[in-house]
Amino acid sequence: MSDASSKVRRSARLICSITIWFEVDAVAASRCEEEAYTVAMLAVARLPLTLR
Repeated sequence: MSDASSKVRRSARLICSITIWFEVDAVAASRCEEEAYTVAMLAVARLPLTLR
């Protein structure tokens, strides 16, 4: 896993850990993390190479 990918994964996990506080549902938190990761990686892929 690339450095950028692992940073995005950690950020997604941190953001979605909030889900656990309000909605004690590990499945929802896991799904949230995967969706956040996918969206973030798609956004990074669209950045010009000079901004990555």
